[in-house]
Amino acid sequence: MSHILSVCPKDIPAISALLIKTFRSTLKAEELTSLFPLYVEKFSPEMLALRQREGVHSYLYHDRGVPIGYIEWKDQNLHYLAVDPAHQRQGIGKKLLQKLCCHLQTPVINATVPTKWSHSFQFLGFEPIGKPYLHKKIPHTKLIYETPCLKSLRLVGE
Repeated sequence: MSHILSVCPKDIPAISALLIKTFRSTLKAEELTSLFPLYVEKFSPEMLALRQREGVHSYLYHDRGVPIGYIEWKDQNLHYLAVDPAHQRQGIGKKLLQKLCCHLQTPVINATVPTKWSHSFQFLGFEPIGKPYLHKKIPHTKLIYETPCLKSLRLVGE
């Protein structure tokens, strides 16, 4: 049985492990630390509480009690979307994105990701905007996602 639940302090080690497991095959150790400093290094319940007070929201996708997907955002900006490699291509990222859309009730979601991952986000429906640029010495691409409600309004108006 699967559930999407809000993150709580006891989830911090699982989030760290999930991010490292998901991205270690495409990033060097120093790139992981550079992009995910809070999760690769020491992240405390106090830091989570502070981030939540600052408006950062996050969900974990659990399958039979095991966290296999994670999404984090603030305002309309997606910070992280990660799915355990053993569970990718099963619609988990899409479900997490849908949960985000329901929570935000906004027509657009922005993301900035390492360029080598942009194809995965395009598979979910994100579209690149602008040219790639360097962030922390890693090429990044800005992406935008128009929620299904905005896309359907555009179709009606055309």
